[in-house]
Amino acid sequence: MTQAQTEHNPNPVALAAELRPLLERNAVRAERDRRLPDENIAALEAANLFKVMVPRRWGGFGAPLPTTLSTFAELAKGCPSSGWVTMILGGVTYYASLLPDRGQEEIFVNPAASRVCGSGAPTSIGRRVDGGWRISGKFPFASGSLHSSWASLWVQMRTTLTT
Repeated sequence: MTQAQTEHNPNPVALAAELRPLLERNAVRAERDRRLPDENIAALEAANLFKVMVPRRWGGFGAPLPTTLSTFAELAKGCPSSGWVTMILGGVTYYASLLPDRGQEEIFVNPAASRVCGSGAPTSIGRRVDGGWRISGKFPFASGSLHSSWASLWVQMRTTLTT
């Protein structure tokens, strides 16, 4: 067992520090390719670092904000892109843990497919139609979208009020 792991209390900052040599080796490639190498994604997933802020009930660390920020900063020492993408995916995946129970269960039922990316600039419009909503428009780039199974997209909802 490494310094970063104890049986009941893994330390995400120490886990991030253990990944630093790998992230440093791949940093230039991540910048050049404008995406994280699969090797980085696999290592971050194996260390569970996309779930630093996710509650323990969904397999996360449930870490407090200072630990979370220190974890992302430690990753960025090895590869700024990896620190950034892990922060974005970690934050949006945390927000998914705040959904009503049904939404949480859909996302977190498969731990290997529970990464959530997000786009927070609402440039699209949604309107109610028979059977649901129709959404149209464009969404800006979402960091980590290539490595996510879910997306949280903000939409301006248009409704017609009747009196």
